[in-house]
Amino acid sequence: MKATTIVLASLLAISASANAVLLSNSERDEGGHGGAPNYAADAVFNGKVVQVKAGHNGDEKVTLRIIKIIKQEAWRGPDIGHGKLVDVVSDANRPGCFFDFEQDRAYTVHAMLGESGGLVTSACWGTHPYGGGG
Repeated sequence: MKATTIVLASLLAISASANAVLLSNSERDEGGHGGAPNYAADAVFNGKVVQVKAGHNGDEKVTLRIIKIIKQEAWRGPDIGHGKLVDVVSDANRPGCFFDFEQDRAYTVHAMLGESGGLVTSACWGTHPYGGGG
């Protein structure tokens, strides 16, 4: 009986460890639950929506006026700076990750450089409403 208890306790510990690793990897892929995203964004900035247009395959093409640059990696992408306009595509390819922007609202945008050379974002990457005004 004692040996059975030890074996069951060991199996439970292994199962709990495996679940923790799987959950950690899932949060890394999806940007976590409410925290900062766990991926390498090419650009992070606060911006106010100037225009929202329907894009291809359910995507949205959003034009934002930059309020503040938080992070900008060196790349051959759009020139972003305070007060400039930048286009970002809200990607609808991953279920549950599409971010629906609203006109005249400010957001903190976490974006990556897309294949076409423009910026792409999603809710799973950490884009969220910005409360600092603008």
